[in-house]
Amino acid sequence: MATNPIVRTSLTFTELMAHLQCSENDLRDAILSQQLVPSIFVKVPLWEMAINDSGKRSRLTPATRRDRWMYLVDVVELGSNDCAFNYYSDTLDAWKTTSVFKADGTGYIDIRKRMADVEREGRFSVEAIAKCEAFSGTQSRGSQVPAIVKAQWWNSKYDVWAIAKEIEKAGIGQGWGINQSGPRAQQYPISRISQAVAKKITDAETAAGQPRRIGGKTISTYLKSKGWK
Repeated sequence: MATNPIVRTSLTFTELMAHLQCSENDLRDAILSQQLVPSIFVKVPLWEMAINDSGKRSRLTPATRRDRWMYLVDVVELGSNDCAFNYYSDTLDAWKTTSVFKADGTGYIDIRKRMADVEREGRFSVEAIAKCEAFSGTQSRGSQVPAIVKAQWWNSKYDVWAIAKEIEKAGIGQGWGINQSGPRAQQYPISRISQAVAKKITDAETAAGQPRRIGGKTISTYLKSKGWK
């Protein structure tokens, strides 16, 4: 079988959704929480907004036309799953640079790009995707939000959380050790529960004639990403 020699440099909204095996709302939330930085092709004059040492921005003249892909940064939420982007940037880590760019509107017309623009014509660079996929822990948007967790065969086919709760409940009276200190004091170790969940799923797959296996560490990572306490 021939291999695909093409190396993609970016993916569309729909392509990235398939790549991460997540929903539209998962991607929207990642953009809103700035885990994921979109790009868009710019074909208008932009004003460069220089940032001095104190963080104050000033507009430089004249405006210059851009005909290239630029990152959309400085997210402003406008409602459920919608936002506007105040600035454009040539780099992924825009606020580590000394300047960003802004389109110049007329009067009270809001010409900022919105979530719908990203879904329709935006792209996600391989660098932005890699940064999102490497995202660990949580990031604040007023409250903590979880990073995107890819859907795999085991968490698509099985309700991992429900199985873990069932096993945790069944563990009572079976001689499992209880955590004595730390954030999970007086609770069963997540490693023990995760191993039991992995075994149950693996056994179910074996009984169904499937050779698929899942490890306890993978289950543990998944439960933690979902907020298991």
